[in-house]
Amino acid sequence: MKLSVVSVFGQVFLSHFDYLFDLRRGRLVFGSNIDPPGIRVPLLEIEGLPAVSTSMGPLIVDSGAQELTLYKSTVFNGETLTMYTYAGPVKATVQGAGPLMISSRKVPYGKALVLPCKLQPTAIPGLLPVSLFNSVYISNSGRYAVLY
Repeated sequence: MKLSVVSVFGQVFLSHFDYLFDLRRGRLVFGSNIDPPGIRVPLLEIEGLPAVSTSMGPLIVDSGAQELTLYKSTVFNGETLTMYTYAGPVKATVQGAGPLMISSRKVPYGKALVLPCKLQPTAIPGLLPVSLFNSVYISNSGRYAVLY
């Protein structure tokens, strides 16, 4: 089941709470007394958005992203597709981008969607979809995330 609530609530709203994306049950749970199993990592913040350190650099934790998304300055070989965005059509590449490691855990992701940096003029290097996990807990009060 797909769970995409960030686009409904927004990160400004969610940044005031601790919350759990429970993808197995398709629900969003608020509370600081949640102690889920998984990899506990420091919570970073990039332009007000929750992020975690990975082997591919810090990635924004995103419930709306369907694929691991990376913004790169170089074009790679791979399957090319056209994405239609608000700003117009853009060429993207679908490719394997190497292993994704968070802490000491390898996270399987299939292929990554690689977009030109010019689409992302900010310091956001990429998006980490919550759909890669069974659950993601964001503790804004404790400044950590738990990925399971």
